[in-house]
Amino acid sequence: RDGTPSARTPRERRVSRFPSCGALTLLLLADAHAAPPQVAIGLEAGTGIDTNPQRFEATGDDADHWSRWTAAVESLGARLAIGLIPTSGTALNFSALAVGKKFAGRKASGDADVAVAAANSRFDVRLGSRPMLASMLLTYYDVFERDVFSAGRSLSRDFRTTDAALALTILESETSRVSTTFGHRWFHYKPAASRGFRGEHAGISLARSIALGNDEDTSSLELEFEYHANHRRYDAPARIEVCAPESAPGQPCEAMTSLPRSDFFHQATIEATYSDEHIFSARYDLHVNDSTSFGESLVRHRLQLEATEGLPWDVVVTAKLILQWNQFLDPLLVSGDVGTFVTIEDEGRNAVLLHATHDLGKSWVIEARYAYYGNEFSPDALRFRRQLAMLGLVYNFRNDAP
Repeated sequence: RDGTPSARTPRERRVSRFPSCGALTLLLLADAHAAPPQVAIGLEAGTGIDTNPQRFEATGDDADHWSRWTAAVESLGARLAIGLIPTSGTALNFSALAVGKKFAGRKASGDADVAVAAANSRFDVRLGSRPMLASMLLTYYDVFERDVFSAGRSLSRDFRTTDAALALTILESETSRVSTTFGHRWFHYKPAASRGFRGEHAGISLARSIALGNDEDTSSLELEFEYHANHRRYDAPARIEVCAPESAPGQPCEAMTSLPRSDFFHQATIEATYSDEHIFSARYDLHVNDSTSFGESLVRHRLQLEATEGLPWDVVVTAKLILQWNQFLDPLLVSGDVGTFVTIEDEGRNAVLLHATHDLGKSWVIEARYAYYGNEFSPDALRFRRQLAMLGLVYNFRNDAP
């Protein structure tokens, strides 16, 4: 990960990544009564090396000297999760995250210091005796980072996103579910307010878990398909192309209009996960941004392959490969698709990530992470390289832990 604490413990990563069906089954089909809150607390500290903390892009000879930007990095974070069942057929879940990352070793590396605060809440209500669940979801994610420029372009991940949504989940069986969501998202890009947007979104998710073995063989195949659409309205005018047919390629010749910019962003995802003693998953994302502003439309293909394996001495290793290819539908890219940022860890690049953990008793975990980021399939002439190596210690507490 990008220097921030892990979202899950090693024990949780060993479990199949289709937990929601089981949790929903208990809530929908069981006569649960009020119970004491379940509380989980996580603390994590880490140290490491980042070869490109400011995410500089370079060309020519500069692209072969990334080591001159290398800096030490220290990270510290805390997580809190609370879950309770107020009454039979209802559930409330809340989680919060606060992390910070500080660089040292170069005079300018401090410009890349970053802090993140996030919170999520979900309230679920069972609809009568039927296997249906109505939910209210609230999400907040805020990044605090200085604006960093490379080749005249902002590389800052300094943004805030909030989301309020309603969801309806139908559990067709203990292994299949259909979910629909409708909500509103606000995205504020702090370095340039004109890049922020607001708008409604809607989506559907289909998931199914297939048991492949018998009672002694717990292997399974989990399939999930999602589609979401987001209407994004910007407080900025749309651009149009005014280049003459004989203009040189790449010549900046767009003009502002009196019409506001409006985008439709579509995301389709298909994912398959095989679980037994090992976990293997493959995920494909298709992003399509249809914009009224010249240079902002794009198609993005993203393939993610992941494998988790248990090694001797209780070491769990997760390897992830991310390949991303952007296809811009207009001949000139204005400034990229800022609004797809979801977390500070999202580089929007090709990546190879390795994560190893080892349990030190019931509550303590030691972890090591390595990440390589590049832009081999980008149409941009500038090259991007970044390597990150971290060693961390995690403390986890759960009041319901055995």
